[in-house]
Amino acid sequence: MNQLLAAIIILSMGPSGAWAVEPTTITLAQAYELSLKRSEALAIQGESVAELSARVEELRAAAKPKISLHGSELIQDVPSSASGVSSTFSQRRREEARLSAHQPIFAGFREYLAARAVQSQTTAAELSLRRAEQLLYQDVARAYLDLLGV
Repeated sequence: MNQLLAAIIILSMGPSGAWAVEPTTITLAQAYELSLKRSEALAIQGESVAELSARVEELRAAAKPKISLHGSELIQDVPSSASGVSSTFSQRRREEARLSAHQPIFAGFREYLAARAVQSQTTAAELSLRRAEQLLYQDVARAYLDLLGV
């Protein structure tokens, strides 16, 4: 680690021994934010939480009623009748609408139990992600304080 730090210092100095790039200081909060952005493990855990949340919504949607509305309009060319009699079949326009709903009354509560199980997994994944963020903060704080020499 010390060799890497020395190499960074040497590379950042110009040929005259002056700093090629002005050194900047960052706070612990900034170092932690940079570490959060670069952590692949936390990004993977965050995606896992999002995937589980989507799965919960999918399972809950399976238990909800499904409602559909179907509409149609029939336009036909009707010859003019001499007698003036009109019926449903000889009208020029016929409009229809149909509303249907489907609700599974009893499915063994499979969807409900599956949604609860996945919700528990989601909660566990969220808590695991928070713990990983706390551990990352401890590591960043330890490295930050070691760099300051405190």
